Amino acid sequence: MAIRVYAETSSRAARQLAADLLALAWVLFWVWAGLRVHAAVGSLAAPGRDVEEAGTGLAVRLREAGESVESVPVAGETLRGPLDGAAGAADQLATAGTEFQARVADLALLLGVSFAVLPILLLLVVWLPPRLRWVLRSRRLESMAARPDGADVLALRALLSRPLEELPPGAADGWRRRDAEIVQRLAALELAGSGLRLDSPRP
Repeated sequence: MAIRVYAETSSRAARQLAADLLALAWVLFWVWAGLRVHAAVGSLAAPGRDVEEAGTGLAVRLREAGESVESVPVAGETLRGPLDGAAGAADQLATAGTEFQARVADLALLLGVSFAVLPILLLLVVWLPPRLRWVLRSRRLESMAARPDGADVLALRALLSRPLEELPPGAADGWRRRDAEIVQRLAALELAGSGLRLDSPRP
């Protein structure tokens, strides 16, 4: 037996479809919002990139200058030492810029995912359990309706669970006498409570 996702009655099916579309819209919105948060926080890494580029460029120029002064007689080695030291400090500056970018990227990922995941988890807690309960209930009811004594059992369930004002006149007496019309009406009433029809072919 195939799993039924939507009710057979148009009103119940329309409500289910509307709820599913709202759930989908909710998920898409928060995924979009999470991406926006990720991008906004990620943009804070721009100063780190500037520092990295500046440090790298400065280190290259200082090393080039050191190589140039190295050829100066007598004092070449002496002059190159401070320039190489300054180039090393520039490398550290570039490394600090790289590390800053990595930390910002980690923060952007954490905030972006958290911003999207928490509302989606809330949706799953509120929307998914009732939806699954309906799917399982409709499957049980359809299996019951397909049994030879299914109508009798469904009629009994209707007598026990449906509001009194929904029951047809003489429902209990008709069920005891196995009145076919009363039994069918009660069975149809029980199925209708879940948006199913008694006369529909079972998948």
